[in-house]
Amino acid sequence: MHTHFPDNLRMPYMKTVILKGICDATIVRAEKCWTIDGEQTLTVVSLIEEPEGYPDLTDVISGPSDSERFEQLCEVTGMSFKAGKVDMTHVDPAQFVGKRVRIDMSVQDDGEGLYALHATVHSYRQPTDEKPF
Repeated sequence: MHTHFPDNLRMPYMKTVILKGICDATIVRAEKCWTIDGEQTLTVVSLIEEPEGYPDLTDVISGPSDSERFEQLCEVTGMSFKAGKVDMTHVDPAQFVGKRVRIDMSVQDDGEGLYALHATVHSYRQPTDEKPF
């Protein structure tokens, strides 16, 4: 029941913000993908720790508009980053898996129940010190 679309595919009918907040999460999957145009992207799937039962959150990082979020993700997880650029050349997605992050996110709804909820990651931060388990 969650979906994430890259910035260039934002859907105008997703206009009502139904949830906005900051939550701790653990990255459970990360993989390199490619857009239709051949641009390399990084798909990051995070398991939200609270509230319990919240669906996984998928974030697709690609292109210059996502470079700040990519830099935040790299900094928080201890990975290297080339300033001002989403460069996946030397990134091993497996190194993100298992890392804890704090995510600033929002969930939007079309207001009519016609489409699945649309989750957006706005930024990555250092997680709280408390461990979920």
